[in-house]
Amino acid sequence: MYGTDDSRQALKAAQSKYLRDVLVDSLGFAGAKMTRRVVGIAHVADLESITDQDVKAQCERAALKCGRRLLMEAEKLSIQDVKNVAESLRAFA
Repeated sequence: MYGTDDSRQALKAAQSKYLRDVLVDSLGFAGAKMTRRVVGIAHVADLESITDQDVKAQCERAALKCGRRLLMEAEKLSIQDVKNVAESLRAFA
C-alpha cells in the first residue's frame, strides 16, 4: 500500500473537507438561484403559469422559504436534510 496511515488519513480528511465545501457552495448557489427566480427578472414558467394568484403566492413563499434555508443553513444541512426540504415542497405540486 502507498503512504503511511497518517498520510492516508490526511488525504481522506482533505477529500472529505473538499466535498463538504462543494456541497455547501452548491446549496448556497441553489438557494440564491431559487430566490432570484421568484423575486428577480428571470422568472420561471413553472410559477408564472399558475393562474390562481393565491396558489401562486403560496408556491412562491414556499420556494423563497426553501431558498432562504439553503442559503442560510448550507453549512449545517446534510443531503438528507435537503431531500426532506425538497419532499416538503411536493405539497405544492
